[in-house]
Amino acid sequence: MLDKMIEHLNKRSTELLPPNMKQTLSHLLLADCSHSAFVSKQELAYKVMNLPHIMKSFVNVNIVGFYKRGNLQVPYDDVYTIEFSDRTEYSAYAERCRDDSELGRGLTKEQMETISFNEFAETVQHKWIKSKKLASTVIDETTKRKFRTRDVNTGHWQLTLCRKRKHMRPSTVLHTAPAIDYELVDHGKTTTQTSFFDLPVQKRHQLYRSYYELVMYVPWKNTPDDTFLSDDVLSVLHDKSTHPEIDSRHSLQRLEEFFKVYKKFYYDGKVASPGSAWQEDNQNSYTMYLVNQHNRDIHLDRVDNKGMLKAQYEDVDELVDVNVDIRPAINDVSDLSEYPTFENFMPPDIFRNIMEQKAPDLLEICVAFPLQHQWQQLEEVATHDKTKRFIANPPQSSVDYADMTPIQKFAVERAVDGNQQILFLCGKAGSGKTAVALKVCEYFRGKVQATAYTGKAASLFNGPTIHSMFGWSHNVHRSASTEIKPDSKQV
Repeated sequence: MLDKMIEHLNKRSTELLPPNMKQTLSHLLLADCSHSAFVSKQELAYKVMNLPHIMKSFVNVNIVGFYKRGNLQVPYDDVYTIEFSDRTEYSAYAERCRDDSELGRGLTKEQMETISFNEFAETVQHKWIKSKKLASTVIDETTKRKFRTRDVNTGHWQLTLCRKRKHMRPSTVLHTAPAIDYELVDHGKTTTQTSFFDLPVQKRHQLYRSYYELVMYVPWKNTPDDTFLSDDVLSVLHDKSTHPEIDSRHSLQRLEEFFKVYKKFYYDGKVASPGSAWQEDNQNSYTMYLVNQHNRDIHLDRVDNKGMLKAQYEDVDELVDVNVDIRPAINDVSDLSEYPTFENFMPPDIFRNIMEQKAPDLLEICVAFPLQHQWQQLEEVATHDKTKRFIANPPQSSVDYADMTPIQKFAVERAVDGNQQILFLCGKAGSGKTAVALKVCEYFRGKVQATAYTGKAASLFNGPTIHSMFGWSHNVHRSASTEIKPDSKQV
């Protein structure tokens, strides 16, 4: 049937059908047949190929809702409607700490107090035990609706420990960038009230994921609102005049309050501890987010090329003047930059260590001020006598200013204008760093001290090393560093 359909379409079309059209038609055909036969597309395809029957070797994956579910309305007769409340994992977890909850072997009240919703859904089996027959009550005389109450006297939960961990997934799958990167909405910049669905899709998912992580991995009772939100916040959210989305399931104002709590948990180090299920979930979410972004880019490329993937070739001599796509060369970031900077020139491991370094302890911090003894000593060393402060005598630069490149001239101008207290000069070997530094020393001749970490580097400026200039000793066995006093005869 599918081959006949494609043959018929090929006859009516002036162009051949692209390869993905056959795949699309296959899905449409399977979807239509499976809908009529009340089976999934996978089951139908399996049967069409006459594959042998197999026994399922894996357990079902339970779908768990992490939000309060809506009640189920069942028609009783032509007049009345009975509304049943749910008995999901969410309700069982919220009411797990009730006094009448029946705990099976291996479960204790202390465990129920500290267990997270994710762990509860995977390891605990729940069952609602009715203690008496429920009576339907009329909610509103005008609507003739009845409600099956969930009062504590109607029954209790029976909780037992599962022999094997259950497989489960949340009802709403959120593959997003890290939730902590969400930026709060500035409501003062718009004249209209911003709602949850006014946000971009990715931003909505990030915000909703912060709520999901709190509900799934941080223990709570009764409702997440009562556990995580303060009384002042709840009073605002319960007031319709201050909370326009009070009747909506997704409220921007409510979710942003949860995000503030999530942010505090994050900076306190309580989010996704290493090796936890929380961390694995976040890693999987971010990985799938990156994969989806990549697949989206591929899809857009196929759309631009009439549904076909366009091949790219390496740049070789045989493909010169040939109408094919050449794959761009993969170069280092510093090679692609017109001028090297601190971020792209410094080796990655050193730059990473600088960015990830820990803040020093209070005992390691020393504040210098003019009346401090050590400050006065160094000031005397630097100003008392040129022969005692190892003043450098840099030679002239080997390159005239007129012969310098534009970026070298730019560096010299920035150094001598007096507005830059700290200037970081970097570049590859042979790019002219020393020539620029010597040209700056020419401008400040007699007023500049040139030094370096090593003797070889300091010899380029005819100056001392940093340790020699300040009298710092390399001998770690000494209890104190060598000091140079104003009247010292050390040269």
